Amino acid sequence: MKSRCFLHCQVLPALYGDILIPEEVATELRHPKGPNAIRDWIGHAPGWLRVSSSEYRFGSGIEDMLRTLDAGEREAIRLAVDVNASLIVLDEKAGRRVARRLGVSVTGTIGILDLAASEGLIDVVRVVEQLQLTSFRAAPALYRWLLERHA
Repeated sequence: MKSRCFLHCQVLPALYGDILIPEEVATELRHPKGPNAIRDWIGHAPGWLRVSSSEYRFGSGIEDMLRTLDAGEREAIRLAVDVNASLIVLDEKAGRRVARRLGVSVTGTIGILDLAASEGLIDVVRVVEQLQLTSFRAAPALYRWLLERHA
């Protein structure tokens, strides 16, 4: 289990300290069709992971854009704005675009891996190989960029 949870068990708190997620994201992580390791992990979430909710609402134009996103992304953006988060992790282009429009700094999974590799926290080749065995999808050019950057 240690190697399977290394990224979310050790790397995230080493890079970012405490992490706040909306309840909708926690619900997605508990989904019965999701990976067992992730369901087990969120069921016994570490102390550095906090689940919260936000009642924050934007004006109608922004709310219209948010409605096009999935619930987890929508609520993560609301929560990030509500608590004035320093960074939000989003991989979907549409969510990233909305967050940036609202002035929220954005990174994604590849950005986290880049920082973790720069800090010497991961073997980037091994982690990319493992990531490609999951349901996570990124453009091949992003994988190449990451591997070349840390070769």
